[in-house]
Amino acid sequence: MENVSIIIPCYNMGAYVQRAISSALAQQSQDIAVEVIVVDDGSSDGAFDDAAAFSQVRLLRQNNQGSAAARNAGLEIAQGDYLIFLDADDILPRGVVASQLQALTTHPDWDLSVCVSLQIQEDTLATYFWPLRAAYLDLHLCHKNVTPLHSVFLRKTAATAAGGFNPELRACNDHDFFLRCLRAGQHFGINADTLVLYWLHAGSISRHTPNLARHAAFVCTEIEEILRNAKALSPNGQTLGFQAHAAGSLNTALRLQDIDEKLSHKMQDLSVQAAERAYTHDDPPQDAYLARCRLFFAADFLLRARSLHHPSHTLHTAVRRIRALIPDLARLDKQALQAHCKALDFSLNCPLPQMQACLEGCPEITTFIKNLHATS
Repeated sequence: MENVSIIIPCYNMGAYVQRAISSALAQQSQDIAVEVIVVDDGSSDGAFDDAAAFSQVRLLRQNNQGSAAARNAGLEIAQGDYLIFLDADDILPRGVVASQLQALTTHPDWDLSVCVSLQIQEDTLATYFWPLRAAYLDLHLCHKNVTPLHSVFLRKTAATAAGGFNPELRACNDHDFFLRCLRAGQHFGINADTLVLYWLHAGSISRHTPNLARHAAFVCTEIEEILRNAKALSPNGQTLGFQAHAAGSLNTALRLQDIDEKLSHKMQDLSVQAAERAYTHDDPPQDAYLARCRLFFAADFLLRARSLHHPSHTLHTAVRRIRALIPDLARLDKQALQAHCKALDFSLNCPLPQMQACLEGCPEITTFIKNLHATS
């Protein structure tokens, strides 16, 4: 019997929390014991009472401190050897825990297993896959977040090695947590055989763009510390990691330029520093996937640089260096560069037919989506 703890932070999610709890309890099987922990983070909409209706749930209550603190509170009392952190508005389809558990059993060197995520827009019921990178998640984490938190199934030892979540971050604490796991030497694997549902609605933190961008800037400052330890990354990790970091930080600068000009310039400087470390010589990786990563990170950097209102002199210097090292990119105008960048981005993901097959193999979800459309 394997023991799994599913931790659900909840703040004013009374409209959704019972659905999330039911999906967590449905993971129980003859071979899997599921502990569901709900941490109410000071809700005022009756969500605590909604969760209390389930006698099988361990229920905590605290003053509002944010989702990171709520997850830490759940982690502190969790008894399972494996964990899922499930937001109160998201859904775990039946069987996802069994599939993820099998992935970690098959790959004992993995500490965290990342599966497919299907996103659903509450207002339009539009569905689309969160692009799941096909390999080298450690490098991609230096560029941006790679997945929603509940698509990650992890050993409890990985969460404790990472020190839990940063309670100072009210947003982006999932990306920060993955980086903390990476810093602690934990290894990520990819399981494209199962999927989770990510529910997007007006109250989702992921829709609060200014808040997200400012917290993303903090996360960008954390990445350089990880990159100093090349042993924590894949082959060619330090160079490619700085290339990813340069593009990711510049994207954050772009998101901030109309929100917080001072912080945007800081992110631009951070990006240039990373580019100076990354683009010192032309040494393409031998691995075909990593070679595409190199081209994508460079193309993304050049594209973001063209979109900034006030690029610095040092940024212009970095752009010239990249264009000299990769002349094929230098020859592209903005429209062609954008198309090339998009194609490279797509090529780094798990194949779309593979993710579609994953969805088609989950009749519970296809029926759920059909019912949503029927009742809308």
